[in-house]
Amino acid sequence: MLNHQPPQIRPPDVMQLSDEHLLAQCSREAFRGAGPGGQKRNKTSSAVRITHQPTSISITAQEDRSQSKNLQLALRRLRFAIAHSLRRPGQHAIDALDALPNALELPPKHPDRPHAVALVFDVLDADHWSLHQSAARLNITTAQLSRFLTQDPDTHAAANTHRARHSLRPLRT
Repeated sequence: MLNHQPPQIRPPDVMQLSDEHLLAQCSREAFRGAGPGGQKRNKTSSAVRITHQPTSISITAQEDRSQSKNLQLALRRLRFAIAHSLRRPGQHAIDALDALPNALELPPKHPDRPHAVALVFDVLDADHWSLHQSAARLNITTAQLSRFLTQDPDTHAAANTHRARHSLRPLRT
């Protein structure tokens, strides 16, 4: 017997929450980062781990010596992790992309990029990760869609993971 689990559903507004509201849904933990860094790293708890309670997605950041900068980095990573993992099926994604101007042209560091990635992933998921079908639905070329998916290494890896589940070839950079 196959154990088929339905995809997790992304809460409708989590991608549009402010950092403060998203952080309110998270548990937060500070700790001392591992690795080199000398006295500062060994004496302060600047590394941050946040766990989004509704989805149980946990993210860490420890690159910076500043706890507040690590927290901002962790929140950004959390937004992308939610975008990569949780789906909201249906026509809403195309409508929402229409409301997000130039969504497919947003650079990887743009604050709205995680939201755009989530919406594009929703469209792809509805089309069983077929670039051809999704590109046609979005009124763009498959090359434009592929470029959007491969601009960011984490989004590229997540897209390839989803495509592998559908027995599709990985996207090339």
